[in-house]
Amino acid sequence: MPFGQKSVDEESIDFDATWQELLRPGVPEGWESVRIDEVDAPGSIPDQYKHYLRIANTVVFDLTSANPNVLYELGIRDVFAPGRRVLVAREGTTLPFNIAGERVLFYPRDLQVARTSDFGERLRAQILAAGVGSSKTSEEPPPESRLKAQFERATTLPALIAVWESWKGYTRLPAHTLMLLAKAFGEQSRLDLAVEVARRAYAEEPQEWDIARTLGWYLRRQGCFDDAAHFFEQALAINPRDVESMGMLGGMYKRRALILDAAGKAGEAKEWFTHAKETYARAVEVDALSIYNLVNMGALTFIAEGNGPNAAYQRLVEIVEGQDLQRASTWDLIALAEAYVVLNRVDDAGRAYALATARKDFTLEIRDSAAEQLKLLERFGLLPAVVRQAHALLSGEHVRPGKDLILVHLSDVHFGKKPGAEAAAVEMHRFRAKGPLHSNRTLAEHITTECKDFISSECSGEQGRLVVVISGDIAYQATQEEYEQANVFVSSLLKTLDIPRHQFVVVPGNHDVNWKLSGHQASHRFDEFLKFIRKVFGKEKLNEFYPHLNWDYAFDSDRPGAEQIVSVHKLEEDGVVIIGFNSCVMEDHNLHFGAIGASQMALAAKSLAGVDPSWLRIAVMHHHVLPLESQLSTGENGAAMDGTIVRDYALVERRLHELGFDMVLHGHKHEPGIRVSELVSTRSQSDRGKSIVVCGAGSAGVESNELPHGWGNHFAIYRISEGRRRPGSPFMSAVWKELPYDDISSQWTTRGRWTING
Repeated sequence: MPFGQKSVDEESIDFDATWQELLRPGVPEGWESVRIDEVDAPGSIPDQYKHYLRIANTVVFDLTSANPNVLYELGIRDVFAPGRRVLVAREGTTLPFNIAGERVLFYPRDLQVARTSDFGERLRAQILAAGVGSSKTSEEPPPESRLKAQFERATTLPALIAVWESWKGYTRLPAHTLMLLAKAFGEQSRLDLAVEVARRAYAEEPQEWDIARTLGWYLRRQGCFDDAAHFFEQALAINPRDVESMGMLGGMYKRRALILDAAGKAGEAKEWFTHAKETYARAVEVDALSIYNLVNMGALTFIAEGNGPNAAYQRLVEIVEGQDLQRASTWDLIALAEAYVVLNRVDDAGRAYALATARKDFTLEIRDSAAEQLKLLERFGLLPAVVRQAHALLSGEHVRPGKDLILVHLSDVHFGKKPGAEAAAVEMHRFRAKGPLHSNRTLAEHITTECKDFISSECSGEQGRLVVVISGDIAYQATQEEYEQANVFVSSLLKTLDIPRHQFVVVPGNHDVNWKLSGHQASHRFDEFLKFIRKVFGKEKLNEFYPHLNWDYAFDSDRPGAEQIVSVHKLEEDGVVIIGFNSCVMEDHNLHFGAIGASQMALAAKSLAGVDPSWLRIAVMHHHVLPLESQLSTGENGAAMDGTIVRDYALVERRLHELGFDMVLHGHKHEPGIRVSELVSTRSQSDRGKSIVVCGAGSAGVESNELPHGWGNHFAIYRISEGRRRPGSPFMSAVWKELPYDDISSQWTTRGRWTING
């Protein structure tokens, strides 16, 4: 634009005032705006303005007076980003022939009138529509089918970014494909890119109301509330019956009212509360069964009218009570409880909150949102005592404290020797301070050092509950001598990490079966393992953690069945239960494969019968519950087989899903892995349940000749966010620690790191 005072048609115009009082206020919230005379960096002015003409998301050109410099700069911009600019001019301006056909936004000649007109809103809309961030030379796009194929092949965030970068410069892009890309960025928590892509889609199809609404939603999540409200209003201008836009816009108006009320501007706040209520009312006219809009209408009615009749809350109660509450959604139950609270039916509210908080999909976000609504109603007259009572019901025992649960997962420790003549027997435990490649530290010292380093570097504030899990094969031949070494190891580990015994879990592996005892009398094959766990947990506590064992440890008494070696560890404060299975029920001196069996699954179900359904459920076993690709072996007929898994793994997997397990920890083949298992019911496509995260650990302590090629000794640390699982939020982070077998320095390294969502 021209600078300073300029004479146009014998009239003096103050273009600096036009910039400061009219154009700059029209820049969208959150956008940086600059005019070249405001750049104070050293350098060439032409180089600087050409730089901005290339990189800016949007350039606004004021064509008043047909200034040659402005037209020159417009030409430069159109080379780099055709169409990605906004043209404005003072009313009465005669446009040059070459741009007379362009869409130009005219502002009133009188600056005072212009400031009070809708010019600023229209300017903001055009800036948003044009601002797609393109700085590439435009070209014709390939066919839409090819663009979709590129998008579908992009399965990671870097790949999605690469796709967007390759698309930016195309002259035209299909809006539908752009919105798929925007959704993918939103799911990856890259709202900046979701907004950028959705803006481009809106620029391509400005008459598509659902695009305008979705762009508004991304802007709202990004915190650009004024711009979000603008696009919700745009969507409703195109489709006045878009209920979703009404709900979102009502929320924006309510938020603006709350800000004004907090600032002491009660009069203005009341106007925006009224706008919000009217918007929700329009939504209810279109969809009379919308619980979301009814609960907000009810709240706004209470804010405006106090404890009088509240038709919206009454209607909400009628709708939700008219269905089976056991089948009502968690959100509907929370809304019902709020209506009960305001209608002074606190006992009924307690029952609704209890049903909601017991659900697996009840999250801390839902709780906090409901609590915030209660605080809002308290500000406008709801009795504090009622709010406290409702909040206590809402934040009961089902919502656990915000501490993380840290699982230290070890497996295949292997104290002992490989069978052979006494002189030829080979030590299988690496950490015995012998030879140049052996550590002077015990395995317990290694593990405790790594755990303390992990906690100090990655756990701010309260570290949360620390649990040690050993998924089998703590011995090699299951002899008394080996378990004596194992007991020293466990005692040292728990003492140094300051872990009570109920936060230690161990299950038997195939090397915890004593083959010599098995050959003598099969029922005695777990004797040494059972003696070991009694020493670890103590006689008094053993029955608490192994409630299904029934043995007095007398030599000549009947042994418990292998399927009775099922452990149960309940962490009451965290809402976590860990069930340890014996996957070696078929293992003896003749048979060597994993199995669980129906009896153990029945004992697990019995142990879980009184456990709150919202608790995190973790299963531990030795053998793999899912096949390990690298362990497939080919038989004579060419069929690939996996001998590492439990034989009845398909039934076990289904039963674990039915019992609501969240995780399975295992070991066995000294090779780590992480899988996510999900079953879809054959009876109902919507009855998907929740997935199970299956985590396998490598060997924490075996010698190098028993390690798979390319792997060293290994253990894993799993950090579970706030000790619970919340759909759509990060559930656990997994860190793999490895000590290469040829590492003389004995330094553990981080081999892998992953985050799994709930």
